[in-house]
Amino acid sequence: MGKFIDLTGKKFNDWKVIDYAGKGYWNCECSCGEKRKVLGKTLRSGASKSCGHNTNNLKDMTGMVINEWRVIDYAGDGKWNCECSCGNKSTVHGYDLRNNKSIDCGHGRKKSIAIRNSKGRIKLEGKTINEWEVLEYIGDNHYKCKCSCGKIKDVASRDLMAGISKSCGHNNGKQNIIDITGMRFGELEVVRYLGHRRWECKCSCGKITEVLAGNLKNGSVKSCGCKQYNRIDKEEFVGVINNFIRENGEKPYIKDLSVILNRHPGNINRYINNYNLRHYINAEFRSRAERDIFNMFGIDGIINDRQVLNGMELDIYYPDLNMAIEFNGDYWHSKEYKDKYYHQMKTIECAKKKIQLIHIFEHEWEDVIKREKIIKLIERKILNNTKIIHARNTEIVYVDTDEVKEFLNENHIQNYSPSSINIGCRYDGELVGVMTFGKPRFNKNYQYELIRLAWKSGIAVNGGAERMFKRFIRDNSPKSIITYCDISKFTGNVYSRLGFKADKNCITKPNYVWVKPLGNIVLKRYQTMKHKLIEDGLGNENQTEDEIMENLGFLKIYDSGNLRLSWHNKQ
Repeated sequence: MGKFIDLTGKKFNDWKVIDYAGKGYWNCECSCGEKRKVLGKTLRSGASKSCGHNTNNLKDMTGMVINEWRVIDYAGDGKWNCECSCGNKSTVHGYDLRNNKSIDCGHGRKKSIAIRNSKGRIKLEGKTINEWEVLEYIGDNHYKCKCSCGKIKDVASRDLMAGISKSCGHNNGKQNIIDITGMRFGELEVVRYLGHRRWECKCSCGKITEVLAGNLKNGSVKSCGCKQYNRIDKEEFVGVINNFIRENGEKPYIKDLSVILNRHPGNINRYINNYNLRHYINAEFRSRAERDIFNMFGIDGIINDRQVLNGMELDIYYPDLNMAIEFNGDYWHSKEYKDKYYHQMKTIECAKKKIQLIHIFEHEWEDVIKREKIIKLIERKILNNTKIIHARNTEIVYVDTDEVKEFLNENHIQNYSPSSINIGCRYDGELVGVMTFGKPRFNKNYQYELIRLAWKSGIAVNGGAERMFKRFIRDNSPKSIITYCDISKFTGNVYSRLGFKADKNCITKPNYVWVKPLGNIVLKRYQTMKHKLIEDGLGNENQTEDEIMENLGFLKIYDSGNLRLSWHNKQ
């Protein structure tokens, strides 16, 4: 361990150090009066110069209307006081405003629920999406669609809304090829499709070249071969950083520069190291999202702790709560950089030390609705801000499918999943909790599966889960029940209270999703089975699922797996 250097009383730019706060942090006071804990190395390196109050170089957005937001005035720390078109007021980060990360206060989510029909799906009938005219819903999340050329085909709703399927493939012989005309890949701008999965591209030097689609999307071809692309000189790189600081009032993160320069995050990182520009980058946190999560709850925590797991890093650690949070960027936490069991192993190692580790994946955070659910989940654990209701004051009832769908889509991170028995907990007539059951989806050795358990946001019912489970046991006399708990977000303690036990091989293998960062398109494994991809003309028999999806520009990201528990009727 290096020699301890006392910084008490010293000034670093606008910060004045008050005293040592422990774990490498110092209590500091900004010249504007704001007090915060600041990491010592960021003080000494100049990465942190103030609390963010200085707006001299900040682009003034006062009075601007951005999507549904009207900007009122600057709130400090890169954030702006805004008023939504519905009248709600909130503080929004300038970066989220300028980059359409925040569209409105969230009232749009209520609208999306309102347009759902009685079956709980989004109504697409009669809409025109790209070259498809949606004719009718045919079940299993598929629609009968008519292409602009007249051909009729069944298309998955997810493929329609994500833009994965834009036509029947009539245009220039493109059979379900994702149209990338006009998009840029490195120095190449895509001009037109040539057939056989090859595209005509124009390089920044002016030369026209022909490139295979897979080589564009996986980044193996980024220019015609001219020298201009091979390097961004230091002066240009520093100029981009300075422009970002002037416009945003803060230093950029690697992802910001990756978007601006249309370069791989790994390439940006190499430029920063080669040019010795680490002090130009936001250093205290790895990403803006990680910083926002840390500042969101207003309690003391440790950033980038390496002591708990003996050298392995925890992004945010709350010792007093025995809880940690990991923000997993899609690129750095994809298969290319993290093995299949990385997230599961880290979760288990924390559990051995009685610490709950919550994983937040970037694609979840980019989904506004899921982000809101995750925030409420963490608030429930950190702030303990729930309204307590005693189960004896509630009514345990059966609930119809429509009400259960709406409740779960509103309150469960994984939304609704089909079930045959839905038991609810009502308080003063309002549904505050549900527990759903059905035939086992993955293991037929059990009679039932407990599929979903959820509570209304901001409410906790003491004994509510026990009362709903007892009602199910009384009415159905089950012999055996199986259930699964996502260990990236939950501990499964509630199931233990209900009498469920974990077997010898209680943790399942990690599952995965495919994520395309551009547009934040997320596909589950059942959507990307090899035979489906081949049927859609996206690959051939000689390719694996991974090869096909990677050629389409998707990243494979593993989760932590599930805790598998079972219940047996002792009588």
